[in-house]
Amino acid sequence: MNEKGVNILPMIGFSVLLLVFFTGLILFGKGGEKAGADAKKDMGIINTYNIDESREISVTGKGRISIDAASTGVRIYTHADDSVKARLYGKVTTSVNNAVPVLELIEDGQSAVVKIKYPEVYRFYYSENLKLDVTIPESWLNELDIRTVSGDVSAQVLSGSDIKLKSSSGDIKVQDITGNNITMETVSGNVDIDTVNGENCIINSSSGDLQINKAVFSDSFRTKTVSGKCRINRLECKEAELQASSGDIEIKDVVSESVKSKTVSGSITMKMKNGSAELEASSGNIKAEFEEGFSSFRAKAVSGNVNLKLPENSEFSLDIKSVTGSIKCEGFPFSFNTSGDRRMTGAVGSGHGSVIISTSSGNITIGK
Repeated sequence: MNEKGVNILPMIGFSVLLLVFFTGLILFGKGGEKAGADAKKDMGIINTYNIDESREISVTGKGRISIDAASTGVRIYTHADDSVKARLYGKVTTSVNNAVPVLELIEDGQSAVVKIKYPEVYRFYYSENLKLDVTIPESWLNELDIRTVSGDVSAQVLSGSDIKLKSSSGDIKVQDITGNNITMETVSGNVDIDTVNGENCIINSSSGDLQINKAVFSDSFRTKTVSGKCRINRLECKEAELQASSGDIEIKDVVSESVKSKTVSGSITMKMKNGSAELEASSGNIKAEFEEGFSSFRAKAVSGNVNLKLPENSEFSLDIKSVTGSIKCEGFPFSFNTSGDRRMTGAVGSGHGSVIISTSSGNITIGK
């Protein structure tokens, strides 16, 4: 005997779904309207906000001023007061009204900190055109740290003990910098300095040029550029080290005990008073001149020429060679040990100084 029955499980499941659905409608009717209105207000409408905020803080007893401009350019001014003033102004266009950045000027231990704070909210649309002006004491003698992302750093005068300037996707342009230890760094930006003075200096630039009118340091000067040129009109220091990748190095007037310079896919041009120089270029020429005297000169070029000019009364030993290039020595009373188309060794006078040059596929010229 067969019995026929009815499966009631699907009917029970359907009833549960209806109950959940109508419960959701009731709850949404109470709170959903507000949530929907907030979402429309925060994400559905794009508004432009005018910003103009100012802050001031005393730096009496402070050992450091820190400025973090985030994605905004910063302009530095000075005044006679013992305080830091900051002003953030411009426009922000966004779909979220609480995404507008705010200016902060706070004490953090021994530091006075200027910072632009960006709320951590989701932004469907956001753009800004903001400027940050910061005024610091003109007699500041302590640490100064300035950094920005996607913005420039500009100032007429900067002073301090340790000065750090860092810009990503922005330029650094300063008229006059005075400090003990100075560090500058740019990524996809140029460095343009009129006068810089101190004890030590390090400048690194990636995808940007370095231009300095006058640099004077009691100890060392070091710079490195990647895909950029390095040009300095006047350099005075105890020792200098300059490197460039895919860019030229040119120093019109150098007063230094020793200079080391190296380029990859670039040329080196240098005019020195005296001292020693060690220069190396790959796929570039080397052109060097000593005005008053020198102790030693060493140069190496690959796929480039070497041209050296020395004072008329110079006395030095000589060792030069070229794999496939020519050699030319003129104007000095050489006493050759070896003289040929590819190799020359010998001396001029007592041979106090030394000249060592080698090229792979470039010419070598030595003259007065």
